[in-house]
Formats: sequence, structure tokens, C-alpha cells
Amino acid sequence: MPVFAMTNSNTTSALTITMVTNGQLYSEGDIATSPVTIQVATSPDSASIQVEISQDLGATWQTFDAAMPLILQDVGDYDIWFKATDAIGQIAIEKRRI
Repeated sequence: MPVFAMTNSNTTSALTITMVTNGQLYSEGDIATSPVTIQVATSPDSASIQVEISQDLGATWQTFDAAMPLILQDVGDYDIWFKATDAIGQIAIEKRRI
């Protein structure tokens, strides 16, 4: 399967990932003192993109509803991966550590 992006940031990807905690943008490496909300969006011209999530370093994937934010409330470290697959099978994976 071809890969068109595998990044740890929002640089060239079909996904835009925004993380917020306590009303402020969350940056990887920060210590969150309140829940972290993660919102995922696809580019406007990519209506056919399927988004999936993995919370086990890519071992398993589940369909992710990008219209609903993911809220991390429990204390701990998280490795959250999002995978976007377009209509022709190209894949982009975005990784975040919280």
C-alpha cells in the first residue's frame, strides 16, 4: 500500500490535528493538568477520506468519526495515531504523543 505521508506534525498531510487543554493549544511534551481534546479534520477537498485511530502504536485500527473530538481524561501517556486513506488507497499517518 502506498504511503503519501507519515509525520509527527501537521506538515504535508491530509489531516489537520488540533489538541487543546484548559482552553490553550497543547504541544507535545507539555504536561496537561486537565483533559486534552483532540480534533481531527480532513482538507475540504477530501470528502472521500476515511479516518482511523490506533491507540496501540498501529497494531490495531478502528474507524474514527472526525466530527467528534477525542477527549483524553485519564492521567498517563498516550500514543495516538490517526490514519487517513483516500479513495485510491493512499495512506497518511499522523502520530501524536500526549
